[in-house]
Amino acid sequence: MARAAEARTSTDPCTGARALDLPASACPPVTRNQLVPEPAVAGDDKSDIYADGCLEHSPYEGLSRCVYGTGSRDVAIVGNSHAAQWVPALREIAKKHDLRITTFTAASCAPSMRTSTSHRTAARPAGRGGSGP
Repeated sequence: MARAAEARTSTDPCTGARALDLPASACPPVTRNQLVPEPAVAGDDKSDIYADGCLEHSPYEGLSRCVYGTGSRDVAIVGNSHAAQWVPALREIAKKHDLRITTFTAASCAPSMRTSTSHRTAARPAGRGGSGP
């Protein structure tokens, strides 16, 4: 767990999504002994979207929706946990490009074109005491 926490708070430009901004030759190769997080704890390495209550779970009795950022342009994240995994990286992009992200995510649930008005709720600011990012 300590290595996962270290990776999340690292300022190393070769760690995480920041590495995508660099040419491949700028970062040393990662070997099998350097996996972060370690495979044994990877299942516990989840984005804040889970703790923020932004991912609806079965039996899907409501609509979990969160807003990250205060930008003037809106981006909607729609889908299941596969969509939710992109929120941390998109929050970083949102800070740089004046975006506000609203999530519409549900675990084990693919998007549908079905129209429903029975689950409308007001969006709540994401994060612990703030409207993120």
